[in-house]
Amino acid sequence: MVVQANKPIRLWGKSKPLSQVTASFMGQSTSVLSAENGKWSLLLPAVEEYVQTGQLLTLKSGNQRVVLNNILVGEVWFCAGQSNMEWPVSKTNSGKSKLAFSSDDKLLRLFNRIGKARGSGGQYNSENFAALVPENFSDGRWVVSSPTTAASFSAVGYYFASKLRKQLDCPIGVINVSVGGTPIESWIASDQLLKHASLKDMLKGNWLENPALDHWCQKRAKENLRRGLAGEFDMPGDQYGPNHSFKPGFMYSASVSPFQPMTIRGVLWYQGESNADNPKRISQY
Repeated sequence: MVVQANKPIRLWGKSKPLSQVTASFMGQSTSVLSAENGKWSLLLPAVEEYVQTGQLLTLKSGNQRVVLNNILVGEVWFCAGQSNMEWPVSKTNSGKSKLAFSSDDKLLRLFNRIGKARGSGGQYNSENFAALVPENFSDGRWVVSSPTTAASFSAVGYYFASKLRKQLDCPIGVINVSVGGTPIESWIASDQLLKHASLKDMLKGNWLENPALDHWCQKRAKENLRRGLAGEFDMPGDQYGPNHSFKPGFMYSASVSPFQPMTIRGVLWYQGESNADNPKRISQY
């Protein structure tokens, strides 16, 4: 992976309750005591220069020891949005030549976090319903850029990162969490929507019947969730209705919140079509 340069490096996780966790990276160490639920978070000192050779990060707690290797220090960017952000390098006009001649780059690292229950057509199966819990919704891992790994990565994220690699001559890490069709309200935390005078109506009752939201989003979600609505599968949800990638607040919980503590340089956001259904929604956006 790539960690952010010039800023303290935040690490977090779980251990045995009330146990000491020590992290070491490039000659610096930090220790912290985990909480009663085992959760912990700590900050390692900032690395002030770019590091292009793989480094080790060591975590210790009691008799347990975890070592992460091949870590670089550079610029880290977070990509989110809908299908235009998700559109892969392989499908762009110059994708084949780009992949063939310049995608092999050991200093460019990609993290493609892919959603398992998407808002495209069709009815969800048991695996899709199981993925409607935020912590199960998506997964992925860091990979080094290559013709194979870059082909399926966000074209916007990749071309942006590739340009930065040339301009800054440093390691670049790009995280992509985009999911096709998602409206912007799904990417905003529910408590923040509730604080906003013109957005709080999005969280009134069951979102599938809420007139403040787009009918097409609700229709698509009902199609996806049909077997759960009929009682065939358990359907995760809360007071605002069943979970879905189009549901207000859900994508924030599933794909933004897990990265919230992370130190990054910035965010790339490419979304809007799902909120362009009518003039009111455009103005609201």
